[in-house]
Amino acid sequence: MAEALRVERLGVTRGSRALLEDVSLHADYGTLLAITGPNGAGKSTLIKALVGLLPHSGAVRIGDAEVASLTPAERARAVAYIPQRSSIMASVAVRDVVAQARYAHRSRFGRANPTDPAVTRALEQTDLTALSGRAYDTLSGGEQRRVLLARALATEARILLFDEPTSGLDIAHALRFFELADRLRKAGFVLVCVLHELDDALRHADAALLLSEGKSVSFGPVSEVLSAEHIARVYGVRMFERAGLGYALDGEPR
Repeated sequence: MAEALRVERLGVTRGSRALLEDVSLHADYGTLLAITGPNGAGKSTLIKALVGLLPHSGAVRIGDAEVASLTPAERARAVAYIPQRSSIMASVAVRDVVAQARYAHRSRFGRANPTDPAVTRALEQTDLTALSGRAYDTLSGGEQRRVLLARALATEARILLFDEPTSGLDIAHALRFFELADRLRKAGFVLVCVLHELDDALRHADAALLLSEGKSVSFGPVSEVLSAEHIARVYGVRMFERAGLGYALDGEPR
């Protein structure tokens, strides 16, 4: 499919410190790109720069458009960001939180519509229909993560940027996230996911970017990027396969 996202020589600085240097990547529609690397490598910084939340050098293009040239509404319709945690503190119903995502599709003075079909569909996709009337601040951390995912899906953006999407989720909902991610990928979305667990990247991603100290170590097919040589270089550990626990949702092959 057509190229969705291209990043060329991206850099992010804070004061005199370089958080990211000369990072390049690209992703096509219909793919899942994993952003990997140890703590402090710059993974979350990269995701925030891609969505326009951090000033940066270099180029970030969505399709044919430079991100910096898009209006906030245009950017919201093209790309959605799902953070590790939200600053939402008010006692707002889950459905209303998800409905906030529709602002980019409303007229200037339009109001949020909690019955919007896109909102209902997003709640169903994330297994939140039964919790739609609950106040967001009464939910568990994992449930709140699912609400943030539903809000992103309700934007109907085709590029989804996730910062550790399974953090705080129990095993079943983590599996359901990757099940949903696979459906979205097959439907032509592009998903860019910061993944802490390398097993998840190897199992689910098409391509990967491996970062270390703000620099790109390798970018390409996931099996090549997460090679034993690269893992030893970046993480300082030896990688080998060993039998362990496996999990599957009911009805899935083991």
